[in-house]
Amino acid sequence: MDLETTDPHPPRPASALPPGLPPGMFSDAQAEQKKANWVLGLGIASFFCSCFALIPALLVGVPLLKNAQNPEAKRRAKLGLLLGALAFALALLFSVLGFVAFSSIQAEDYVQQLDRERQEIERLIRE
Repeated sequence: MDLETTDPHPPRPASALPPGLPPGMFSDAQAEQKKANWVLGLGIASFFCSCFALIPALLVGVPLLKNAQNPEAKRRAKLGLLLGALAFALALLFSVLGFVAFSSIQAEDYVQQLDRERQEIERLIRE
């Protein structure tokens, strides 16, 4: 008996492989669902860390919306992107309002300083 030609475990043909996916692999629907859950989570997280969560949500969510077959995954991805966009809009609004408020405070201080200088100059002229 020749040891080189005799194999105790001959390779199985591809059709003889067990059905299902290897461990750690997901079907397309499961993968879409996992991505949609990530987009939804990032959309919610963008309320707390704005662009840092919105950008990955966009990078994962937009292609998922275009290519997903699972309607539940599309719905979750859409909701996540909507929440991210809302959080970004609120952050932008608060930034603009903060800038306007800060500018008006500085303008009031500047006007008050000019008024004090004008009064000082008038006092000096009268003396």
